[in-house]
Amino acid sequence: MTNRNRNTGIIAGITAVIAIIMIILWALQLEGEQTPRVWRAFLINYLFLTSLAGGLMVWPAIIVTAGGNWMGSLEKVCWAGFALSLPSLVALMVLWAGSESWVPWLEPAGHRAWWMDNTFLFSRNLIMQVLFWALAWLFLKKRHSKKKHVYSAWLVFIYAVTFSLIGFDFIMPLDPHWKSMVVGGYYFVSSLYIAAAAWAFISVIIQKPDTRTLRTIGKLVFAFCLLTTYLMFSQLLPSWYENQPHMTSFIIPRYNLSWVGISYLLLVMVYLGPIPLLVSGWSKRNPLFLGIVSAMILAGMWIERWWLVDAVYKKDQVIFGWPEIAPTLAFLAIIITGITLAIRRIPRLVEPDKIQT
Repeated sequence: MTNRNRNTGIIAGITAVIAIIMIILWALQLEGEQTPRVWRAFLINYLFLTSLAGGLMVWPAIIVTAGGNWMGSLEKVCWAGFALSLPSLVALMVLWAGSESWVPWLEPAGHRAWWMDNTFLFSRNLIMQVLFWALAWLFLKKRHSKKKHVYSAWLVFIYAVTFSLIGFDFIMPLDPHWKSMVVGGYYFVSSLYIAAAAWAFISVIIQKPDTRTLRTIGKLVFAFCLLTTYLMFSQLLPSWYENQPHMTSFIIPRYNLSWVGISYLLLVMVYLGPIPLLVSGWSKRNPLFLGIVSAMILAGMWIERWWLVDAVYKKDQVIFGWPEIAPTLAFLAIIITGITLAIRRIPRLVEPDKIQT
């Protein structure tokens, strides 16, 4: 066993133990008045983990579909996202099992009652996510076959449908008075933003990447920063120019009440702040600088998922404590464990190809 493999095993072992301890501490908080809050904290981390895993897995498919061939050895960083598929699916089933304790749509009424049926909602999301991960594995196995563009195109299509569904099913219904046609697209685009930042950050950590390849990844981060910002702005603008009072239930707690400070923080960390930081060519070629900016974006996007979920229930105050910390540390440890183990092992499981491992 080489020193690198030994260190990888040690890191994975330590983070796995941390994940188990934090999950136990999270579970111990499920009884009592804070039960819905504890479940919402789990939902927040599920939304972030699933964004990261799915986004990483679909980026190579997007680039192959577009005819790109610049990824080289850094493609294996994205392949590591597949290691998070099982934790993501398990987390979804855990949310389903405890849904009676936290979902606001247990008794749907009106013309949407059939669509918001709890069993149907969770089962359709589980089916679509299993289909997505099955196609992702098929794409990996056929990565350099003659039909690779067919597999990649289908994976991109199923990704867009599946992750839009997550936004419409797990973010919008939290507020029964809020209706949005943008939230599905916002969720799957912002997931690609998270994954692009993670791709840049992990690439800088694990090896000294080629500056041209790193600059291209930096361009993706920059481009999806602009697109994510545009989609959030698109969520806010129609409530004004189309005079839609029902849309203000999203705006008021986040821009007028206690969450306004978090909103300004997100402007700096996620939406507008990265634009001047990444606009130059140097910023995207410098591994240290790009790594720092990418880490800031990843932290900001976790805050953004928290902001999307918790502001619905705690409009007049921002509460952050152990119920949020325990599952966050657990999911962070799971992410580190999965990526650490998969970054070298998954390439060995797929067919021999031109990617250096």
